[in-house]
Amino acid sequence: MATTFEALDRTCAIVDQLAAKLAAADGLNWAEPCGYDGDGDCCDSDTCVAANYEDHDAEVGRAAYRRYARHALAFTGRVASRETEIAAARAADSDSQPDGTRDSLAMCALMLETYGPDCFPPDENGQLHFARCMMDATASEIRAFLAAPIGGQG
Repeated sequence: MATTFEALDRTCAIVDQLAAKLAAADGLNWAEPCGYDGDGDCCDSDTCVAANYEDHDAEVGRAAYRRYARHALAFTGRVASRETEIAAARAADSDSQPDGTRDSLAMCALMLETYGPDCFPPDENGQLHFARCMMDATASEIRAFLAAPIGGQG
């Protein structure tokens, strides 16, 4: 399972486009190279996407704006990930009622793993909401069940 940071850093073109617009609304330039990127040892820019972050890490800044963009896209009903498209197609399918199959369980685990980090990110102290812990535990249990041999003990 991806770490929270890796999950939040998943992206696609529409997410990056909106993230760039959100950064611009804050007076930041999404495409501007940060002076700390690569071998740089300083960044004097007030418009670098990392300008508002203490550690001045451009990837952390971009990941935050991507997270905001995904939330905005989800709120407006636009899809920003392949997993969402699959879930939407499945929901529109009249045969998509719960069926207890291994494929159905795998889809449930995928949705929990995909949306848990976005719905319940860690707080400022790095602690997870109880609902997020339950989502992660459920996804892990489903994955363990699916990995077990069919007809095995359980």
